[in-house]
Amino acid sequence: MSYLATKLNVMLKRLLLDYKGRKLALEQEMIQSCRYLVYEQTGYDNLDGGIDGHDIAFFFPDEVLSQIPLHKEDRYRSNLASALGGMIPSAAREFIHEIRFHLADEGDVEFQRAIPYTNKPIVNPDTLSFWKPGQVRLFISHRDGHKAGAHKLAIALKTYGVSAFVAHDTIVPMKKWRHEILSGLETMEVLLTYLTHDFTESLWCQQEVGYALGKGIPIVSLKLEKADPPGFIGDVQALKGNIYEPEASAAELYKLIAEALNAHDRLQDGLVSAFIASEDFDQARTRFVRMRESIISLSDAQVDMIVQGYGENESLYKAIYLNNHYHRLTGFMKAAAGGVWTIGDGMLSRVAEDYADEETPF
Repeated sequence: MSYLATKLNVMLKRLLLDYKGRKLALEQEMIQSCRYLVYEQTGYDNLDGGIDGHDIAFFFPDEVLSQIPLHKEDRYRSNLASALGGMIPSAAREFIHEIRFHLADEGDVEFQRAIPYTNKPIVNPDTLSFWKPGQVRLFISHRDGHKAGAHKLAIALKTYGVSAFVAHDTIVPMKKWRHEILSGLETMEVLLTYLTHDFTESLWCQQEVGYALGKGIPIVSLKLEKADPPGFIGDVQALKGNIYEPEASAAELYKLIAEALNAHDRLQDGLVSAFIASEDFDQARTRFVRMRESIISLSDAQVDMIVQGYGENESLYKAIYLNNHYHRLTGFMKAAAGGVWTIGDGMLSRVAEDYADEETPF
């Protein structure tokens, strides 16, 4: 067996460390998610008595390969070949002849032969369609018969900047449901058990709870009937809810999620992201109220998010509730970010201190 075939996994680990040090996010994903297959002696060079060339086929999941534009693929392949080739000692008398990129396909015989870099690829949540960027990722574990109630709760939590995964509801049609559920579990930040009397009868629900426990993911429980949190989460205090109106528990659940994550800024980011993503005037009003009620002080990054999001979303800059004579939005910005704020030409901006002083009556 060639040196390359024997040492490729170790070489990839070394290359991954380099990518991490240079903060090359996509390149890291490529290694962490790949399967690879070495084709030996596909080339030959007469240099110094002859050296053998080998090909490497890399198989990537669609969420990774989709980030590599076709017109840039040659550059990625060339860079990878150069980096790996530089790790082959001259004594091995080998070189990389060609690198090829392929889409991972479980029905492909070559893919089935390929070796996974790791048995647990790291998934980037930003590449998954069911999570809203910047929002808290909540996986709702529920029985099939209560999907409608879980869906209502998910909609209510959106106003708090919580992106909720509801199996068979969040999944895009034609996507393999098992793969999507595993991706949701792998990337969730909090798991919510939607406790009904038949929750523990489901093997899927049990496995989802077990997955969260194994990863150390925080678990919160919404008790909708008499059933208590099962097994190892029996000591978790469950919030009591109404099975006919599960959405009414959204406000209290938000507080529990905030406590479970213990990340104040992270939760605020979710509220801000939800506000600037408002799709109509009603959402703008509801999400603004949620944000104003929950946020005392904004970070500089959150201020920038609001300013940019406001100017790009007509559901915000045309919203009478935010922009009328009550000065709700500018008043909130003054209280949470300081300074004097104004709205003009569809833009939200902080007034320069000198100008603000001139406008101040004496």
